[in-house]
Amino acid sequence: MQQRNQSRGGTRPSGTDGFDYSYRMTVDQRYRKVAQRRAQLYRSFLCQAACQVWGILWVALVILKGREVDRIAMLSTAIGIFALFAGETGRRWSNPKLLNLYMLTSSIATTLSLKHCDLGHLSGQFISNSNQDQDTDSLLVLFDGFETCRVLAGVLVQIIAVPVTISLLKNMSAKRTS
Repeated sequence: MQQRNQSRGGTRPSGTDGFDYSYRMTVDQRYRKVAQRRAQLYRSFLCQAACQVWGILWVALVILKGREVDRIAMLSTAIGIFALFAGETGRRWSNPKLLNLYMLTSSIATTLSLKHCDLGHLSGQFISNSNQDQDTDSLLVLFDGFETCRVLAGVLVQIIAVPVTISLLKNMSAKRTS
């Protein structure tokens, strides 16, 4: 290195001697927040995915038992799965449009889940009209209780995921257009 500097006839410019390494290696607080929010959002996606899988199992059990499936429950599950795909894609690509779509569709899915609860389907109303044996009813009652817990867990995860997504959107840098 000294041979190159001597051959050029000068000294090395200031700032390239390595003393500014600690300054150059700092990461702006905004980028740290983005990384933290992306990790938090990923964890909330895992929780929401578990809730959606449980919703699919509940709908499958009702279908297997020969019962009529509530369309609101099926619609809520389908929209929730779509929201997860949009959210994960938006999180990976840092795409604000997909993250906004995720917030909208997951909020709709959560609202539909709450509407499903409100209609009385989770209180065992459809079980009282059954002509099946007692074992089938007890299984559906058990799943009914778990379905209520799933909806409440989904609401809690939604309450956490929306502010995290908003924080992520605020801290993300805008895409440059050339």
